Amino acid sequence: MKTRILLLSALFGAYLVFVSGCKDDEDDSFKAPSSSCFEMDFSFSTMQKSFADSSDYENYLTAKKIIDFWSVEIDQYTVLPFKTYSHILSTESTNENSGYDWTVNFSIGSSDFLGYMYAKSSDSISWEMDIATVGTNYNYLYCEGKSTLDKTSGWWVIYNPINEKETPVIKVNWHYQSDDSCKLKYTILYSNDNYYGSYIEYVKSNNTSTNRYYSTYINNYSESEFSNKVIRIDWNSSGKNGQIEIDDTLLGSWDNNCYDL
Repeated sequence: MKTRILLLSALFGAYLVFVSGCKDDEDDSFKAPSSSCFEMDFSFSTMQKSFADSSDYENYLTAKKIIDFWSVEIDQYTVLPFKTYSHILSTESTNENSGYDWTVNFSIGSSDFLGYMYAKSSDSISWEMDIATVGTNYNYLYCEGKSTLDKTSGWWVIYNPINEKETPVIKVNWHYQSDDSCKLKYTILYSNDNYYGSYIEYVKSNNTSTNRYYSTYINNYSESEFSNKVIRIDWNSSGKNGQIEIDDTLLGSWDNNCYDL
């Protein structure tokens, strides 16, 4: 009898472990890739907010001008998909139609929007984002992409409903190890954009001297000094020191207070 009781207790304990393990698997919500795989960080431009004498900060201000350009250029196409994605990251998915769904509601100004994302996996994960303005009959494809199953690399294409057509405007390529070690690249796809074919790449690393850099090429930039040239901006996200190169030639550098060196 004692042996039977011990055996039943062991079996019941094993059953509880099995049920608990199954429940954890069922409750483990499917996650979208980190925001670092989609939205580029342009906070470089806010490192120094006031300038006693701009002539003391010329190198940093030159770099800032390039990043400010890209912030505006990208923003005109990405406000809605970036806003949608930020809500998706804080929303649990539902498992439906052999894939995963997210549905989010949000407002920008006086306009209300409904965002929807669908993911389906096989040998890779396919992603699709649609956005609709609440109160209209229009529902547009704003983004689609693919990633590896472990979400360490992938791509997106961002669309914009220009003239009510889903027009590809930006290609996004990304590689991800962690939020402190990742790479993100934007390329302008829209042929009617003055800067068609231009790109900017942003890299985070664990390098102790300069742990961030941008590499960019801008077609038809308004200042010929920087047009159709590869510009690289390295800096330290904590110390603020950095430098700018044009076609592998050092243009200038700055210290922890953004003063020219």
